[in-house]
Amino acid sequence: MGLALAAMLAVAPGVASGAPEVPQPATIEPTPEAREANARAIELVRSRDFVGALAYFQKAYDLSPSYLILYDIGKMAAATRDPARALDAFERYLEQGAAEIEPERRREVESEMRELRRLVGALTVEVDEVGAEIEVDGRLRGRAPLERPVWLDPGDHRVVVVGSRTETRRVNVEAGDTETLSVKLAAATIGEPPVETGGVPVGLRTAAWVAAGVFAVGATVTGTLALVTE
Repeated sequence: MGLALAAMLAVAPGVASGAPEVPQPATIEPTPEAREANARAIELVRSRDFVGALAYFQKAYDLSPSYLILYDIGKMAAATRDPARALDAFERYLEQGAAEIEPERRREVESEMRELRRLVGALTVEVDEVGAEIEVDGRLRGRAPLERPVWLDPGDHRVVVVGSRTETRRVNVEAGDTETLSVKLAAATIGEPPVETGGVPVGLRTAAWVAAGVFAVGATVTGTLALVTE
């Protein structure tokens, strides 16, 4: 039996927060909580609460990760003027969706990504300890070595690397530029910042989605998001 949810969507700009980069896990059946968050996101888009819709799409993804929801997150983040988050979501969408993404949709996303890259900076973090957690502005972005740069809005950012010990650094990025940060955990050296304790262990609950979302950053667009289950 299938459940389909459809919405007529109008998109306008606003503000939203960032989200961590996480790998796509193996998938199983979506959780009821994820279904509820997904449905709530659509309702909020209908009422033009795009910040709220983005939060609920993110919640749905956190509960039941799927590359399909990353597309929705990317579109909503772009619409709410969060280019770094949008670019990160689109990048993971194309990577995780791979050959399952239709050529027309891939071209659309790649075109939008080219515009988004002009608005953000890139941070490359090099760590001498494989598996060390890399957090930026309080959010886990992955483990060393990172497969790709971290997209960031222009400005000052706090980087925390958690491994055999913890290092905290500040870095400033500018739009269109790439900054490289090298962190050595093997041994402390003179002149390095004080070591901080902490770290945020992150776990994922897995689930499977069969979904399709169409959002556009602009004046008006018609879209459909479907969640289908056996």
